[in-house]
Amino acid sequence: VLGTFVNSQPVFVGRPDPRLYTSASFTGASAYSAFASTNASRKQMIYLGSNGGFLHGFNATSGVEEYAFMPNGVLRNQIATFADSNYVHRYQVDGDPAVAEVYDTQLSRWRTILVGTMGRGGSSVFALDITNPDSVQFLWERTAAEIPALGNALARPVIAQVADGDWRVVMGN
Repeated sequence: VLGTFVNSQPVFVGRPDPRLYTSASFTGASAYSAFASTNASRKQMIYLGSNGGFLHGFNATSGVEEYAFMPNGVLRNQIATFADSNYVHRYQVDGDPAVAEVYDTQLSRWRTILVGTMGRGGSSVFALDITNPDSVQFLWERTAAEIPALGNALARPVIAQVADGDWRVVMGN
């Protein structure tokens, strides 16, 4: 049984576009076509946040859930309420996930990164490496306990390359 899907919009992740950075000159741009070629047949997935406390990954062909991630923002603050006999619906992982291919200068390789938020469910933002859907890697999570100014991120985060060539997550709250 899955939690409700209220505000989180599904995001489809399939094969990378090999033409994406053909005329770019930033660090790693020339390696993108090889990354796209390597991942041309990767499993197509749909990622979506739920108010059951998880970000879900569904196989886009079969519809079968293949991955689920519960942020610490839910584990630490809200999971105990699920067992309460007087439970009333609460928003959990309610934000829109964002996905982008980014060049990791430390590892000298491209990765497909998903950034999600709890949206109306709380003050938490997290990142996962979803390059290989069969081996999703947790990267980081930030909460209001670590960043007091972090509020509820209701808009979809933006994953962007900044002027120094590094990649950042930009979001309002």
